[in-house]
Amino acid sequence: PKPPVAVATSAPIDIFSLADQAASAVQSLNALTTPAPASTYPPTPAPTTGYPPAPTPTPQQASTYHGNNAYGAPQPAVAPAPSPEKQQQQPNRPRTIASIEELSTMVQYAVRNLQATGHVDGTLDGGILGMVKDLPEQVALRSLEKFSSCDTSTMRNKTAYLAGILRRELDRNNAR
Repeated sequence: PKPPVAVATSAPIDIFSLADQAASAVQSLNALTTPAPASTYPPTPAPTTGYPPAPTPTPQQASTYHGNNAYGAPQPAVAPAPSPEKQQQQPNRPRTIASIEELSTMVQYAVRNLQATGHVDGTLDGGILGMVKDLPEQVALRSLEKFSSCDTSTMRNKTAYLAGILRRELDRNNAR
């Protein structure tokens, strides 16, 4: 026969006290999430668009129009892409492609420092380096320094974030 297993006993649990605490917690949660009675809210005025209100469909009509818009046309599952005319137009400036050797010595040093410290992953592409090249040296250095002071651990795409900083500086510089 097996020897009896010793069971560690602790202070007895008062199940009724625990149930009372849970009930009061649920009540306080419900009090926080339950909206106030409708009578305490001021009445909402009807919109004054000049158009009559849309008719409320009957349950039969509602099932007929399931998945359709207010006019009965089928709704796409995903919003359609904006047309090229509606997309934000970029200024008509030629895109500069550059290599790191084309940059000034100080800017080269700043870019290599970003790579060495892990602020950017790998080497920067020609488009980013072209934006750096299009900026005056002091503005480029200031932009790279601004990026180096950012917390890159929260960035999904470090290169795109740097491109945004450079693009804003280019836009500011071209506006002058």
